[in-house]
Amino acid sequence: MQNLPASSTSQNLTTDTLQHTIESLNATNKSLQIKFDLLRSLFDAMKVDFDSLRENFDAWNDNFESLQYLIDATNDKVDSTGVLIESTTDKVDASRPIVEPAKAKAEIQQVIVTVARESICLTFGQDDIPSRLADEMLLFLKSANISPEQFRQGLGASRSTIQRDMSILKKLGWITFHGSRNNGYFTLTEKGMEVLKKPV
Repeated sequence: MQNLPASSTSQNLTTDTLQHTIESLNATNKSLQIKFDLLRSLFDAMKVDFDSLRENFDAWNDNFESLQYLIDATNDKVDSTGVLIESTTDKVDASRPIVEPAKAKAEIQQVIVTVARESICLTFGQDDIPSRLADEMLLFLKSANISPEQFRQGLGASRSTIQRDMSILKKLGWITFHGSRNNGYFTLTEKGMEVLKKPV
């Protein structure tokens, strides 16, 4: 049996080691390539998600700007309404009759007696009724809108008395009622305003 030289055996071992190292590096490279491709796919997917989020954000931003525009427009309308209310209140205050209650009560009381007798055939058996009706009319000098409860508190009369008095004043055409039974209020009609402006 022929023995190989020692140098030849060493070269063979070195060649085998290098070949094994190359194969190992190739396997590692393939593994890295697979991981890189996977990361690339994940990146592309994340980029798609990011682009979608960006589009949603832009759409939301557009909606926000539209909403802000609506809010600004609504605020402008609220401001305009406030100015209109103040203007209307000023007109109501300006149209409210101006008369001195102490001087006018007796004259208004006489108007009540006369007009009630002539227009609705009503006569009063007690003098305190026309006097109280005059007081109720004069309350409109303090407020354009008066609720039944405010009449009751202002005159110290019972609820039933106020109801009867309001019925008389409505029949005379001097007041009118607005709103519901629980939350409504009375205002003067044009006839009622004339009574306060020009008591006979």
